[in-house]
Amino acid sequence: ARALRSIKTICKHAQHNGIEVSHQLDGLKAKYKKTDNIYLSFEDLNTIEVIEPSKLTESLNNAKDWLIISCYTGQRVSDFMKFNKDQIRIEDGKHLLEFTQKKTNKNMTIPIHKKVLEILEKRNGHFPKPISDQKYNDYIKKVCEIAELNEIVKGGKKTETAPESKIYRKEVKEFKKWELVTSHIGRRSFASNFYGTIPTTFLIYELLRESFKDSDINIHLGGNVQGVATLELISKIKEGDIVVMELDSWILQGFGDSKVSPNISIFTSFMPDHMNYYKGDMKEYFLDKANIFLYQKEGDVFVTTNKVQNDIEKYLGQLNYFADFVDLDNLQKFQTHLLGVHNQVAINLVYKVAKCFNISDEDFKNFVKDFKGVKGRLEFVKEVNGVKIYNDTCATTGDGTVAGLNALQENLQENGKIVLICGGRDKELDMTNLINKFIELQNISKLEIVLLDDETTTGTKKLTEGVNQQNLQGKIKWIGVKDLATAVNQSVKVASAGDSILFSPAFASFGMFKNEYDRGDKFMELVKALD
Repeated sequence: ARALRSIKTICKHAQHNGIEVSHQLDGLKAKYKKTDNIYLSFEDLNTIEVIEPSKLTESLNNAKDWLIISCYTGQRVSDFMKFNKDQIRIEDGKHLLEFTQKKTNKNMTIPIHKKVLEILEKRNGHFPKPISDQKYNDYIKKVCEIAELNEIVKGGKKTETAPESKIYRKEVKEFKKWELVTSHIGRRSFASNFYGTIPTTFLIYELLRESFKDSDINIHLGGNVQGVATLELISKIKEGDIVVMELDSWILQGFGDSKVSPNISIFTSFMPDHMNYYKGDMKEYFLDKANIFLYQKEGDVFVTTNKVQNDIEKYLGQLNYFADFVDLDNLQKFQTHLLGVHNQVAINLVYKVAKCFNISDEDFKNFVKDFKGVKGRLEFVKEVNGVKIYNDTCATTGDGTVAGLNALQENLQENGKIVLICGGRDKELDMTNLINKFIELQNISKLEIVLLDDETTTGTKKLTEGVNQQNLQGKIKWIGVKDLATAVNQSVKVASAGDSILFSPAFASFGMFKNEYDRGDKFMELVKALD
């Protein structure tokens, strides 16, 4: 099915460029069975890391270390199995790994995650011993079985049709997670664990402002942006200007009614949100979001990720459209101040848009290197007594907060921890990923939680009730407070030099605040008053 989809995409692109293709193209339909995207969560990886050494042979321990390395570098087995200490260099105190990807022949420089550094340290600076792909697949499956990754998931794997027949067919059914582990899981885990909310709108806006600063073209910012009244732009825009808009599902409902889409569209990600409005119907939510590209015309540009491509096929079927995709498993790495792999995803998406405006690679890389970030989105505020404080008020979902925690976890000092301020109004979203992240970090003493909890914070109450119903009281601990000022003061009390305070609510703001921007402004006022 995947091969047929790729062929149709190429043919559609050819047709778009005036090349004649068969009239039978649209009649080709690929049948495929939907399976879960199997990856190793941070909790799974921690379980693997702490396997009792006596349970592993030398070969299995070697494979275990390679598995962890793959999940924290996101590289293919053909690349990471050739890693060696001579590829490491240190720049500004950061360990970097330089290599050439076998499949793409691209020269890569990636930061070395502290989990990888821990493996190198215990191996006297060396990577594990290289092994064949087949042995690696066999060994990591056994490692995950020993780690008791027994969660039941739906997936596909090749099974022999009859004993010793050597004829294999892909079987789709429910398996224990460890049974579906293969060498590809490292790249998939890397992308899934570090993927989150993306400030693409602001990156594009600032990039275009810088690129067109010496021209007569004005760049306007509108849509779901703090402090911007979009209707007022109408009197300011002149022919030839460029308007960059952040379009949420509410605005895109109107685009659907008018049957219009932007000339250049980026569909960054699709995760559960606003389920209180959509009554749990993800397809209805997706149909509104899809208006960002559904009514584009010939010559328009649509940029998205391979993950969203799968969502398009899931909810809309095999639609006739052409998009420029960013492969989440094969991101180009850019030097930037922005924390987290989710920001690397944003930069990769914006890089494709930059090509539409003939912005050179050199100018783009220089811009990204100097870009300081976006207000309210993992925004560094200040450092107080060695404690770094971040404002992530725009994280209004559990997955958004998980992305923020992942980004800060990557950059924590060895003995540092995160003090998280969260809580707010319920949006009827599943908080399982957030709860699992809490457990993972508190198990290794890397997280303190301060919960906003008053009569308006229905999301906080749902979260705490969920913890109690699952009998997780002993695994997750928090401090409940009635207002934001108390939350900030309490966070400062429990934080020490080397820690980070993260304001990432995971819920809506209504009730306690006017909106997420008002919430962020009040947090900034409180933090700036700290000595």
